[in-house]
Amino acid sequence: MATFFSNQRNSTRTHIMMGVFRKCILLAVGSILFIYLLYIGLNSRTTQFFGRPAELTVRDEHSRSDRNSKSSSELVYPSIASFHDATQQLSTNSCTQQLNSVAFVKTFKTGSSTLASILARYGYERNLSFALPKSEMFLSTTTFNPKTSNLLSMPKPPGFHILNNHAIFNKTGFQEVMRPETKYITILRAPIKTFYSFIAYFQALKSFNFTGDIFSPDFPMQSFLNVVGTKRTFRSGLLHNGQMFSLGFDTYTQSNDEDAVAKKISQLDLELDLVLINEYYDESLIILKKMMCWQFEDILYISNKISGTKYNFPEEHVTHLRKWTAADSAL
Repeated sequence: MATFFSNQRNSTRTHIMMGVFRKCILLAVGSILFIYLLYIGLNSRTTQFFGRPAELTVRDEHSRSDRNSKSSSELVYPSIASFHDATQQLSTNSCTQQLNSVAFVKTFKTGSSTLASILARYGYERNLSFALPKSEMFLSTTTFNPKTSNLLSMPKPPGFHILNNHAIFNKTGFQEVMRPETKYITILRAPIKTFYSFIAYFQALKSFNFTGDIFSPDFPMQSFLNVVGTKRTFRSGLLHNGQMFSLGFDTYTQSNDEDAVAKKISQLDLELDLVLINEYYDESLIILKKMMCWQFEDILYISNKISGTKYNFPEEHVTHLRKWTAADSAL
């Protein structure tokens, strides 16, 4: 009898182990299939990217005019088919060597902290060199110049591998501290969403002696913008076309100068290798991965500094903000 129950237990145990084994095999096959389908899916979902190399430069003027007619909650980035063409062209350039040097122009409230974390992890795992600030998170709050910046130390030749802290972009200044093969990237976000996020995160109303609910139709939005426009501070620069400000544009005096805005955008087209788009974050990372010849594990991330509160500005505020953020919208 004891032998019978012992055999029965062994048989049951074997049956259970075989069941677990079969489930593990199915789970492994399913995971591989999921990753493959995700990769194919991300390559088929596309958006607009700016900058060099040329195959990443995709513009759609018709879609741009459509975007300008929409409220902040309706902004949609264009040219899905064109972006797919760009990714296909990039795919034909097979990776021959993994690139380890990247300068990230870190814009404010655009998902940049998450991307900076991706770059930081990549560098730490490979013992790469970083351009670090002496204190806080700013390498510069004015146009970057290594000699007058908040840089902790100058690099050993041929330069730093990674720059992923806030610094107002100046290609010449960046090149003085970065390696010759460095890729230059940034990230953009719908301007009105960025404006709100900056207001909320930095409590900017208090900084300019305003109170109240900025999302209320009764809030004096135009008066607030007028006050911000009279200031020449770091925060006022970030509130008035802050993405262009981070990219080295004089938003204090030239935000309403269409020729100056267009000239700066043309310059950035030549100076940047890739522009990521917040609203298409995963697709952007796929392009970054391909450009740098990285692996999928190099672009895995956990989102940082995400607010769970979502608001929409009243339409009368949106009208003011479209004009206020015109340079960022052009970008």
